[in-house]
Amino acid sequence: MIIIGVLKNPYIMKNKFILYMLLAISSSCQNKQNQSIDSKDRKNNYRFIDTKKIKKFNNEGRYFYSFLSQVLPENQLMRKIDRIDKYGVDIYKFYQEKTNQSIILDEYDLRELKRVRGVYYKNKDSIFFIGINKFIIKNNNNQQLYSKYYNNPENNSYFPVIITNDSPPFIYNHTLYFTKLIDLKPGDNYYNSNLLIAFDLKKDSLYELKHTNYPMMYYNKCFLSNELSLKHTKANKDLVILNYPIDDTLYIYSLKKQKIIDKKKIRSKYKKGEVKSTDCSKIWDTKTYWKHLYTSYLYNAIIYDKYRNIYYRLVKLPKKDYDLNKKYNSMNIPFSIMVLDKDFNILAESEILNIKPEFIWFDYFVNKDGLWISVNNPDNPDYNEDTLKFKLFKLEKNEK
Repeated sequence: MIIIGVLKNPYIMKNKFILYMLLAISSSCQNKQNQSIDSKDRKNNYRFIDTKKIKKFNNEGRYFYSFLSQVLPENQLMRKIDRIDKYGVDIYKFYQEKTNQSIILDEYDLRELKRVRGVYYKNKDSIFFIGINKFIIKNNNNQQLYSKYYNNPENNSYFPVIITNDSPPFIYNHTLYFTKLIDLKPGDNYYNSNLLIAFDLKKDSLYELKHTNYPMMYYNKCFLSNELSLKHTKANKDLVILNYPIDDTLYIYSLKKQKIIDKKKIRSKYKKGEVKSTDCSKIWDTKTYWKHLYTSYLYNAIIYDKYRNIYYRLVKLPKKDYDLNKKYNSMNIPFSIMVLDKDFNILAESEILNIKPEFIWFDYFVNKDGLWISVNNPDNPDYNEDTLKFKLFKLEKNEK
């Protein structure tokens, strides 16, 4: 039997987070057959534990949490700043509390980008700030080195890019990859859209990746934004792992071949039912959204840990007691953390309980120590807005 570290609660959402929990990506796969991994097949020799180790960063005058973090060389951590009056990045020395450096975008930068959708740190001379229809490249001295439209500059319409911890940008073979949001009414045209897109930095060309549309289980039905959002992670070589919130299956996508080359059906042991579709006339109804968020099982993220060559899959679990007439801005919903080996066998799965508001599951990062998840939940009685706090989770072998 897998030993579960008894943890305390997860999850918080402010209203603006709805904007980030958006639409997705997927695949029409005609390759290998699903390989189902059931709970009875799981190995019993690992456990995933909360180590009680806390890392603190100074947060005075900064932000509650970040929708995008990236681990950098030399034990550094970059976090996106996204406030009404300030956009840019903070860079921390991981074993110090204070910021090592901040890069704040000026008014000229913001006019160019229109809105900062994401950030990618390649090296100190190539920091990508991705906006609407355009990105700019700066160095760590805040000097702009390059700017490029990746969409027709004559097209002033909103170009929806979704870039978060759960769908981070990445560069592979001189190409920048990110996820496009298709703002259409759900239906066959919507589900057929390719949502993983790429910008070739050498050829200055933008293109969609083939076979990155939705799985067939979505067709002829309506789902809400948090049930549609793409979650992906860059793995070894040219592989990207695609995760759809309502689907047990993980899809292994080859960037070189531009198609799904394998798929693995991996079901959480806590998942007791399927996500039901929504009445198409109610997809923008607030109470319908929050009820689904409270009551559904959703695969919220897939995360590759390059230091251990394993994967983490975060699973949102239903909240048993809820009241839709109460506040909506704090979702203290339980979740679990699945741990998969390089071949997607389940090593462990631990439930994070909602006894006390503690974790913010969407604010996380992985470094050589393990998986760090934010405990900066404003509903926690011990919350201090001037300090960023992360708790470390580690995978350990059970004692025989």
